[in-house]
Amino acid sequence: MSPFPDGVITCPWLNWRRPDATRENIQGIFIMQDWWNCSDGLKADVDYIGKHDFPYNGKRKDRTNHNLFKADAWKKAIWDDKSWLVTNAVWGLRMGEISSRNLGAKIHKAAFPIWSQIIKHFAVRDNFKVVFAGVWSASLNERKVWEGKALSDFLESWKVWAGKGIGKNAEVCKLDFKDVNGNAYFCCHPSVSNFKFNCLKGPPQNRV
Repeated sequence: MSPFPDGVITCPWLNWRRPDATRENIQGIFIMQDWWNCSDGLKADVDYIGKHDFPYNGKRKDRTNHNLFKADAWKKAIWDDKSWLVTNAVWGLRMGEISSRNLGAKIHKAAFPIWSQIIKHFAVRDNFKVVFAGVWSASLNERKVWEGKALSDFLESWKVWAGKGIGKNAEVCKLDFKDVNGNAYFCCHPSVSNFKFNCLKGPPQNRV
């Protein structure tokens, strides 16, 4: 990944909500894979999220924010009530040579110690929920296994995967998820057409 034009590696979504996001007012996390490979700088990107102006005419690059904002239940949770935090698993911008949707095992294993700790920080309530958006987090079969199951167990499965094989991350052996509460849920990425059919209902509020 590459830094934003300001020279930093970070997540604009997290920066947008960070000033007033607390364990008490965050009910869940909506986590995607990464920011797109275009940026006007971190401050501009943070302002962009807050302005709610995500035009899309079928060709414009930002289907993600457009579709997420147009889903009323997600709009209410993220922008109106601000009860859900949005972030990306992999921070920074895609380098030009990375053209596929999935960033690959090496990058995701390096990123795991970062996003897992964000979840650990906020997931202190029994009814906390994390929605993983996109195929990066789990295969279709794995989603069926983990849907609605304990976040701590799902993170432990990631820990095992990230600590072995090509691109293994030695840092993960130090991670501890025994105090993580809540459950894992899955949906397609907001940028795909299926999002409007499968995920418009918003957060899984009625599931524990």
